[in-house]
Amino acid sequence: QDQLQPSWAAAVVDRDGWVVAHSRDPARYVGQLGPLEAVARLQSADEGWFTFVSAQGELRDIAFTHVTLSGWAVVMGLPHATLMAPVRISTLQLVVGGLATLALALLFAGLVGRQVSRPIRQLVALGERVGRGEHIPLTRTGLRETDSLARTLHEAAERLAQAAAERQMLLERTVQGQEEERRRIARELHD
Repeated sequence: QDQLQPSWAAAVVDRDGWVVAHSRDPARYVGQLGPLEAVARLQSADEGWFTFVSAQGELRDIAFTHVTLSGWAVVMGLPHATLMAPVRISTLQLVVGGLATLALALLFAGLVGRQVSRPIRQLVALGERVGRGEHIPLTRTGLRETDSLARTLHEAAERLAQAAAERQMLLERTVQGQEEERRRIARELHD
């Protein structure tokens, strides 16, 4: 009894369910028949545990084992809240730890996202300039993959500029050729 917590109780119950010894208030419990539901559970197995509502309305966890020679049972009971307290504490610690880990992960993801989105925004601006036919400088974005794409956009802009220059030169030649042909036809008609 000295080693039991104040809210715990231990008892010895005979094979019919009568309390033979009790750690808390023996004068009240010794010689009394245990609650019928509890007695039925004690008689149903050699050992085990179950949750039970006490006469005071407290939810208690009961563990028991039978002594082989006598058939009597040694019963230990404690409040369900006491038994579950370590589980609640561990669960709370896991939840808090999980939330802290999630917060750190989201923070890290945000930082990484910013590091990736900046070069992407740069590439979008470069792509728009290429689409307008502008010359773009070779740009470094800070990420290997986006640097590669920036280099490709630069090369594409150079090829587009070269193609536009060639097109302009061909157009000028075509206009010049048409003008010369017009003059030749006008001379022939005039003569």
